[in-house]
Amino acid sequence: MIMRRRTETALLLLLLPCFGGCELSTDADSVSTDAAVQLVGPDITSAVRSGGKFYLITRTDKPDESREYDYQTSFTITVAETNGVRVYIKGVGIKVQQAFGGIVAPPTTGDVEHYEFVSRPSSNQVEGRGNATVQFDVWYDLPNLGREALVTVTFTILDKQEADDAEDSDDNDDLNDITFSKSIDVRIQ
Repeated sequence: MIMRRRTETALLLLLLPCFGGCELSTDADSVSTDAAVQLVGPDITSAVRSGGKFYLITRTDKPDESREYDYQTSFTITVAETNGVRVYIKGVGIKVQQAFGGIVAPPTTGDVEHYEFVSRPSSNQVEGRGNATVQFDVWYDLPNLGREALVTVTFTILDKQEADDAEDSDDNDDLNDITFSKSIDVRIQ
């Protein structure tokens, strides 16, 4: 019963911002938008030993433990709009997964990947036929103690549907805005 209530609460919290009329999608190809967004980044980047960046493992049955991240990498992703439509970067997230030969190899021991990142965007706005860059610093520690990982970077993009004439312009313009996500994978060796 507790798990069901948590799931329902989480679902409600996810949907709550959308009761105002926003559209949600996982990909620009599945929504009606004039924007054409491409993500460009390195296929492969390298990692170096991390130094001085720690994370906390919290436990209920024994004391919490502070561990240093094993590796750190940096890379840049370019967000390009190619169809002449101004878009806005509304959010960015990453997921780090351990991998072998570029193939994700989930931990089988019950352990999880630990990671954190810092992003530095050049702008949150991408002009039509323009671009913006986002630099990433990523620290991570894998259950297999390896270096190779796959980082999936996901951008949430907003295409503001602006009214063509004064009659259509009112306080509800944002009800027609389209939000979609685009992702790119970066392999770390």
